[in-house]
Amino acid sequence: MRLVVFPAPGSGLASMASTGQLERLFVHLSHYANAFDLAYVTWGDPDEEARLWKPFADQMGAQLVHASRRRAALRRADVVRCMNLSAARTALPSLRPFVVSLGADYAAIAKIHGRPAWKWRLLQAVAIRRARRVLVPNRQMATDLMCRYPGRPIVHQPNWVDCERFAPTGVYGLGQTRLVLFVGRLVKEKNLEALAQAVAVLPNARLLCVGDGPMRDRLTKLGAECVGPQPWTSLPHWYHSADVFALPSLSEGHPKALAEAMACGLACVVSSAVTEGGDAVYRTDDLVAGLKELFREDVAGDYGRRARAYAVANWDVKILMARELDWLREAAE
Repeated sequence: MRLVVFPAPGSGLASMASTGQLERLFVHLSHYANAFDLAYVTWGDPDEEARLWKPFADQMGAQLVHASRRRAALRRADVVRCMNLSAARTALPSLRPFVVSLGADYAAIAKIHGRPAWKWRLLQAVAIRRARRVLVPNRQMATDLMCRYPGRPIVHQPNWVDCERFAPTGVYGLGQTRLVLFVGRLVKEKNLEALAQAVAVLPNARLLCVGDGPMRDRLTKLGAECVGPQPWTSLPHWYHSADVFALPSLSEGHPKALAEAMACGLACVVSSAVTEGGDAVYRTDDLVAGLKELFREDVAGDYGRRARAYAVANWDVKILMARELDWLREAAE
């Protein structure tokens, strides 16, 4: 069976490489390539994209398709995989069966940025009614959508984490100074200015941000150390170097960085907007109080152990990708 994968329009392998996420993408696509005749669509520069794709093609035999030829690729597809809601726009006109991920509340994020939300609501409604399967990483969001669209094939499918690559070492932190870590996009909805201000009032504490975005200069001025995007394969090092992982978001789906931090056995403080992680994360909107609590070695150790157990039980890549492959086969029939 032929599977065609669409990322967000305009994105390519080079953009994934710039954020450090290309190797994670290849791991994800390798599961598809082992089960399907795989084609991946890209909007990037053809020569640069071909160069980045070649090692994966040599290993897995998958095809790279430039977006200029996406209609021909769609005609040959038995099933289409839309990696996010914006990618569904490319699949809707083709009438091919497709599976789509709804990874975030796009309307809520649009509101945070002062942009119209109705376009996202409309696209979501159309995609849900047309999709053969709708994968929703956030459990609460999946439940809400099931109630709003009864009878539609909506399922809770969290983002996966490689629990062998992201695993505890038993040694965390860099010394007497408590290191608070954030990994992800440095954007408004992550509420990072509040995190930087909270860390600044705590003695012997510093904030380190892995990632890039429009908030970087502001965070640097507030005292955070911003190291830019880092390769996905190096992220365990950053989690192991920290004392606490923090995610103070105003809106959140199922954050991959939280899953990775928890799999590494790192104590995590998250805002009330972060609904994932159960009781294995410290959930509060009082960041100063939450960080103080997790700076206690006994409390951090307890949360770290619970975090690791939760990640292994709920988000392991082997279990989740096997389930997704079954849904793709079902959609193609």
